[in-house]
Amino acid sequence: MLVENEQKISVKERKQMFNRMASESDVLKSHKLSFNSSSVDEEDRASLEHKENDPLDPKQKQWILCAARGEYHTLAKMCKENAKLVRTKDPFTGYTAMHWACKRGDENLVKLLAGIHRHIVNERSNGGYTP
Repeated sequence: MLVENEQKISVKERKQMFNRMASESDVLKSHKLSFNSSSVDEEDRASLEHKENDPLDPKQKQWILCAARGEYHTLAKMCKENAKLVRTKDPFTGYTAMHWACKRGDENLVKLLAGIHRHIVNERSNGGYTP
């Protein structure tokens, strides 16, 4: 019986249902944050909101931006400082530096990144794409 009802729902109605659920979850999140942070001072609340909106630290942000721009020398220098940056993903697209290097056709950057971490070639983006 449930399957029959689902088949009769149009795409437009499904979209409306999805948007309604998404807006309800946003309201619940904001209510939960205000409820839990009643004993938290303003600085802590601001830092919590900042962390929710910005999942990357400044080094990771710089890494993703340099990868998107294809800045080989900057990325090589950052790799020497912290090799774990190679696995950093853009939280919105899921792209790694390897995705950007392949997209740009930068063979030297691909060699650099694959030399540091071989398994990065199998990392999937949020869309399910590998480099």
